[in-house]
Amino acid sequence: MKKQFIMVLLTLITSHLLYAQQEKDKKEKKTAKEVLQELPETLIAQPDAGPDTNANKLISDNMWMVINPLWKTKGLLTFTDFKLQKTDEEPLAETMPIPDKKVVQSILINLGTVKKSPADKKLAVMNNVKAHLTAYYKEAGVVISGQELTDKVNAAIIATEDFSTNDGKTGQLYLINDIQTQQSNFIVLLLLPEEGTPGVCHVAMVQYVRYTYETAIPEDPNELRTFVYADEQETYVDFTKKMLKTVHIQ
Repeated sequence: MKKQFIMVLLTLITSHLLYAQQEKDKKEKKTAKEVLQELPETLIAQPDAGPDTNANKLISDNMWMVINPLWKTKGLLTFTDFKLQKTDEEPLAETMPIPDKKVVQSILINLGTVKKSPADKKLAVMNNVKAHLTAYYKEAGVVISGQELTDKVNAAIIATEDFSTNDGKTGQLYLINDIQTQQSNFIVLLLLPEEGTPGVCHVAMVQYVRYTYETAIPEDPNELRTFVYADEQETYVDFTKKMLKTVHIQ
């Protein structure tokens, strides 16, 4: 009789504990929208523990970087870069730093090692900026001198700073405005020199694209820059830096 009483008591206690756990799980369960809203902050960090996974890693060439897994699902990885379209539409809009503003419509990410020094790779990027500005002024019907064009290209680099990844790799980070007639690009360019190998560098470039639909092209291309407000630009830069911190070279 005593044994039966103990068994019944244990059964009741076990049932109570299971019920309590189920109720707790129900209360802690988050909606899909709540999860999506947290993605920008939670998915720019490495998993704390558990089995290795590539679900949140953008792998290209001999490098990888942690990104939102939804980006990998919706984006397209080509031989040259990773393209993510319609970032101002759901569900991707909720993964952007300022989802309600919908500032950016597309993202391009380039990861890879090139046989160029950081200075030469930077020059190649700035030559593209120069070509875009030249075409812009031509279409706008504005004539400027070669020196004026050079000055404007140099001014397109709005900030430069030293940068270190979580792995301890150090290099230079550049913030660049790249403006065209049909779109404006905000480039965050990270160049990491290859230690002990001159003429080789690792490139991680994130380019935010905002399409423009102006019927009349303004004389000053800065009127069409991606970020009009400094606080919005700073928010995107901080968001991008967190991703670039995770850059890993195989």
